[in-house]
Amino acid sequence: MAFPLWITNYKAYEQARGAHAVGLSVLHAALAEELQLPVTVAVSALDLHRVATAVPGMPLCVQHLDPTPAPLSSSVGCIAAPLAREAGATYALLNHAAHRIEDRHTLAETIKEAQESEIITIVCAATVAEVAALQALGTDAIAYEPPELIGSNQTSVSRAQPEVVRAAVIAAAGVPLLIGAGVATAEDVRIGMQLGCSGFLVASAIVKAPDPAAALRTLLTAMKNATD
Repeated sequence: MAFPLWITNYKAYEQARGAHAVGLSVLHAALAEELQLPVTVAVSALDLHRVATAVPGMPLCVQHLDPTPAPLSSSVGCIAAPLAREAGATYALLNHAAHRIEDRHTLAETIKEAQESEIITIVCAATVAEVAALQALGTDAIAYEPPELIGSNQTSVSRAQPEVVRAAVIAAAGVPLLIGAGVATAEDVRIGMQLGCSGFLVASAIVKAPDPAAALRTLLTAMKNATD
């Protein structure tokens, strides 16, 4: 797992579903190669195989996983780690504010099953205390996203809460910490990197941008410059 890592979360935006998911992923793959940065996109499980087929070689992130039922072969409707891996997932985004996994035992089992399927886990946290709790579960990375700033077009977590971001990095205790929520400018990225973050989880700033290619290039270039 290479850092700093960039994740664009497609959520269920119309601009990032179906054929749009393919086009947006082609763009991400091209810029990742050009700038030599680790980049992934978090796609709906329904689009995962479609995107993996259209953009071979690009590491993809599934937006959620369920605990694997036993036996898996008789399950119905479950987004199980082995199936996600077969469909093309390299990463899994778990416990997002829009799809929380409240039971910590269930979350720990889901992390373990994902890793057994060779899927890298990024688990979302809403508070510094939750960052500390998730660190103990063995996840590969944590994404700190204060819910009140998710989708904000006024400010970002790195500008509004720099002291909290620093505390989250410390609470992660060596587990790579990504940040999201309102990140939309090169300055947001620069500050985040200065605070010790290991990457970014961004959605609307790319997916809903008038020019997604220009927006993505600006933010990725800022991340690259901060590491040079």
